[in-house]
Amino acid sequence: MNPSVAKLIDSVSFGSPQSYKNMTVIPLFHNNGDKLIYRTLSESIKAKEVEITEVSESGHVPELKVINHSDNLVLIIDGEQFIGAKQNRVINATVLLEKKTTTIINVACVEQGRWNYSKNKHFADSDNLMNYEIRAKRMASVNMSLKVSNKFRADQSEVWEDVAAFTRRAKVESNTMAMDDVYEKNEKEFGDYQKEFKAVENQKGMIIIINGEIAGIEYLSNAESFSNVAEKLIKSYSSTAHFDNKEYKEVDYVNQCKEFLNYIRYGYENMYKSVGLGEDYRYESKEGFASALVHESEVVHFVGVRLPNEKEFQKFQRVII
Repeated sequence: MNPSVAKLIDSVSFGSPQSYKNMTVIPLFHNNGDKLIYRTLSESIKAKEVEITEVSESGHVPELKVINHSDNLVLIIDGEQFIGAKQNRVINATVLLEKKTTTIINVACVEQGRWNYSKNKHFADSDNLMNYEIRAKRMASVNMSLKVSNKFRADQSEVWEDVAAFTRRAKVESNTMAMDDVYEKNEKEFGDYQKEFKAVENQKGMIIIINGEIAGIEYLSNAESFSNVAEKLIKSYSSTAHFDNKEYKEVDYVNQCKEFLNYIRYGYENMYKSVGLGEDYRYESKEGFASALVHESEVVHFVGVRLPNEKEFQKFQRVII
């Protein structure tokens, strides 16, 4: 395992659990020195330092162009959504943009029923990140694509099917089959979860538990950057928790978290060059999938997810190399 990722897994510490309804969040802390300074996507778009467009006038569904006009590194995390242009998309893998560069990023469409420009040709930031369950399956399909073609491509047909199932589950009618419409119609319900989970001082990540079982882990190397994306991440998981509220028994969450991290620690590892700065490490184990963006020996972003469906997990495990 990459030594920086191993160090993170072995030395991360846990805060006091926060709970609301069927969801629990355990804050994560790690003393890594915060060597890298970067801005998040939301900060950069707000400051008009980053411009996101289609790759051409005609566009190409699985790719977008990102121009970083600033003297800052910019972090876009796996699953962040861009709204506008010809159709809404989400990024397929975390990317750290170099200063003053143009980068072509790999994306998936989450608005099947539109292929025409909206109000303008630029994408706007979104307060929403891809729904946890859709993101977990999309992450698994990207892993498959990397091993087969060395590309950060998602199974677009599967993403559209999952977005359609998400809208049906939420009983939301969307003219363009947009994932964003579910978030818009359930703004209050998802917002109630966000209000209950607030980042604490020096927090750099969290483990999310839904109905007594670990759903995912999120970590950023910079505490301020984590606080800037925490609400997006909470909403991603709460958009599953809200529609899947079950009775469950309280368990020893800290030990469960350690076990989940150990499964990743001793799972399969593959490394790929990111389309931005650093290397993208991919992990597969019998408990789920994870990825880590590492640059200059620092784990900039780490995400681990457990597929919500055992059958789906077995399907993706067949291609472990």
